[in-house]
Amino acid sequence: QYPNGFESLSAFAMLFTESLTILGIVNALTTIWLWLTVALLIIRYLKTTLSIALFVATLCLFLPMVYSQLLLIGKNDMFLSATILAGALHAPIGSRHFHPFGLAFVTMMSLATKATGLYILFYLWGLVLWHWYLAYRAGKASHYLTIPTFLLTLLIMFPGGLWVIRNVWVLGVPFTSEVSGFFPDEHR
Repeated sequence: QYPNGFESLSAFAMLFTESLTILGIVNALTTIWLWLTVALLIIRYLKTTLSIALFVATLCLFLPMVYSQLLLIGKNDMFLSATILAGALHAPIGSRHFHPFGLAFVTMMSLATKATGLYILFYLWGLVLWHWYLAYRAGKASHYLTIPTFLLTLLIMFPGGLWVIRNVWVLGVPFTSEVSGFFPDEHR
């Protein structure tokens, strides 16, 4: 159902080698990405040094409750968690400053991995639009986010939504019934 995520990264890596050890390398890179994202979140929000943040991130990921889940959950779930946490890292949370291209990239990766990432990403982009609106009212919208930058972020996110277009074209519905089960249905 999804064009990206752990399986696609593994399949792409296997284009370069027939060795199955590449699957472990992709898993390790995904875990490192999650670890570094947690460390950078600690630096951003707790204002600590890199060494302390890396140590605390390591402790967080090796907590029995977290570590056991990292071993048991699907790798797409771990990949999705890393993209959502990276989205929180790039979003204007706690201040109006944000990284538009970083947020757009992780949004694209999250959308291409699982539709459930939309729950968080919708609110993160809502914060961006809210701050942009406030900057517009103050006459400083172009200082916060320019129209070309915003259009480029939409272009960066577009590939993540291609699976929705594919589903409409091939299946006749934007989401399969399995995915639709994640979203509340107000018509029931």
